[in-house]
Amino acid sequence: VIFKTGAASDGASGEIRLETGYGKSQSGSIVARAGMSEADESGNVIIAAGDAVEYSGGEIELKAGDGAQGGGVSISAGDGLTCGGGDIEIESGAGVTESGRIVL
Repeated sequence: VIFKTGAASDGASGEIRLETGYGKSQSGSIVARAGMSEADESGNVIIAAGDAVEYSGGEIELKAGDGAQGGGVSISAGDGLTCGGGDIEIESGAGVTESGRIVL
């Protein structure tokens, strides 16, 4: 399944928004997950912002929800069932005058 907006030769291209509705007791979740593979590597989930020629590239924001108790953000690498576990890698972008910062 491919969701794709059209190109715009002058102006902005379209937006794709996945959003669940209001729920009095609980709102729905959005799950993006690649399927399981038995004989070879399973698929990847890639979230990538757009490149720009004459301005800043797009940003990716991961934000947990606000509430009486704020929601958490969890990043976990995969367990190795017969080999080593997966890595977590954080890298800032290179730049002509300076590289990007990593703020923890």
